Amino acid sequence: MKHVDATSAVNNDLKAPIFLLLTTASMSTFVEFLEALADTLQRTVVSWARCMDDLFEVADELAATEKVKLLSLQTGNLPGELK
Repeated sequence: MKHVDATSAVNNDLKAPIFLLLTTASMSTFVEFLEALADTLQRTVVSWARCMDDLFEVADELAATEKVKLLSLQTGNLPGELK
């Protein structure tokens, strides 16, 4: 495979695919970058999923508390900690 550097590609108005612009060493570095990016994105998604689980748990607890409060108000038996 012939190596075409970016300067000559631009100067000659050559529409070469990106893989022709990358040397073997830079391709390896690019692949490592993509692997690191994928790992970071995976950890970010897992972290967001945990945050969403926590958020839904808190929302469920809040909804349950509000339901108890509403039922207590309707019956007139409001517990002390919910007043």
